[in-house]
Amino acid sequence: MNAEEDGFTLIEVLAAITLVGIIATVFLAVFSNYAASTDRVESELDATNLAQEVAFHAGQSEQIVSQDPAACESDSEHQQVNVSSLSNINSQFESDGSNRLYYTSSQNQTYDLVVNLCQNEAEKGLVVRMKVEVYRTLQSGDLSLVTEVYQYIDEEVNPS
Repeated sequence: MNAEEDGFTLIEVLAAITLVGIIATVFLAVFSNYAASTDRVESELDATNLAQEVAFHAGQSEQIVSQDPAACESDSEHQQVNVSSLSNINSQFESDGSNRLYYTSSQNQTYDLVVNLCQNEAEKGLVVRMKVEVYRTLQSGDLSLVTEVYQYIDEEVNPS
């Protein structure tokens, strides 16, 4: 071969292809983790916004009716709220007459919202704690708790 010829040797080309492959593999792994994290954060953000919206409207509603007991905390008296009167908060909320609100997001993700009133001895006569739990329906049909939001309601405005 003539020393004046320019070009890459086969080893140089293979080394460059190997380096590009390693870099691409690392970026693909990081990108897939980023995409999964984005979906999780978006789901949590949607759920928190839904819970805050329902808590606000439930706190303003004078039609909250206590129904069956549900879990708040072991040291609290608790009552699950009849949320059928809250289904008119937003046309996207649905209620089937049970104590759950259902919401389907624009990404076809289904959320179930449960509202509980909680009160321990120290809070009696002062405030009622409202706990809004948001569950996401998984593809398997199981429910997964996404978030829970607490809000205090003045007991004089809305007695339990």
